[in-house]
Amino acid sequence: MTGLGPIVGIVAGISLFLAYTACASSVTTGFTNYVNELAKDIFHLQNGLPKTGLIAFIFLSVLGSWFVAYKDVKLSTRLMLIFEASSIFLILVVVLATLIHNNFKVDPAQFNFKSFTPAQLKLGLVFAIFSFTGFESAAALGSEARNPLKSIPHAVWQSALFVGVLFIISSYAQVLGFIGSEVTLDKSPARSRFSLRKPELVSLEC
Repeated sequence: MTGLGPIVGIVAGISLFLAYTACASSVTTGFTNYVNELAKDIFHLQNGLPKTGLIAFIFLSVLGSWFVAYKDVKLSTRLMLIFEASSIFLILVVVLATLIHNNFKVDPAQFNFKSFTPAQLKLGLVFAIFSFTGFESAAALGSEARNPLKSIPHAVWQSALFVGVLFIISSYAQVLGFIGSEVTLDKSPARSRFSLRKPELVSLEC
């Protein structure tokens, strides 16, 4: 607001509010969808959890996130780091297991752009952009950082670089892992967004 004026500042603020609201909605429903798919496998539920149970998971996830953020910023930051580190570790385990299972095979089809269409690019960009969501979060911690003018820019660009490399490797392994599978990647229920009526693949997660 100080640099570009109040109008740009207001537009940016409203845009961030809408983006984070949509992000929170998508993440909580995505979390519930994964819980539902896990319950199907563990308890052998053909139709998954009941609607009331799914709604309860959404409510608990929102309530828990709010309580941790309200309680203490140090607590929420540490929990976020623990969850994110655990998530990245598990992703790398799955990626490595997939590559080992396929004998580190090179899949030339993933580098062939002959069948490339704008519609495919649009869908891919949505998931790519969402994968980068949060890399700029360090910028919100300016007052808490010891050397903000140095540490925050480094954290932002290093996060973007790391996430970009991780996204490329994960995407390659994910497509490779579904080769020969009866269920295609775009039809996988674990990749779908949650709906109270049925899981559906949508073009926006955050």
